[in-house]
Amino acid sequence: GVFMMANWGMGQGAEAAGGDNPAYLGFWLAEHPWGPWRLVHEETEWTPLGDPRAQAYQPQISPKWIAGDGRSFWLVYTDFQSVDGGLPYYCFNYQKVEILTA
Repeated sequence: GVFMMANWGMGQGAEAAGGDNPAYLGFWLAEHPWGPWRLVHEETEWTPLGDPRAQAYQPQISPKWIAGDGRSFWLVYTDFQSVDGGLPYYCFNYQKVEILTA
């Protein structure tokens, strides 16, 4: 089998100073749960819905939402709350991920 892990980093956008910058999102694969892991995809400015104000975090691959053929899954995450309430993403968010192989 193959193991996949998703992880994130806070404020890793072009300015990389944290705070209001977009998060980092990466996916890694390994033949064993202890590794070694290899990076297979990364988004250095993870902006769900294409919104540069998005500050998504805590991506999780939902085990119950992995397709039977293993070629897609749903990524579940949340977003930092805006102090002024201007961003609607501080809630339950999900995004379908399709795995493309060469």
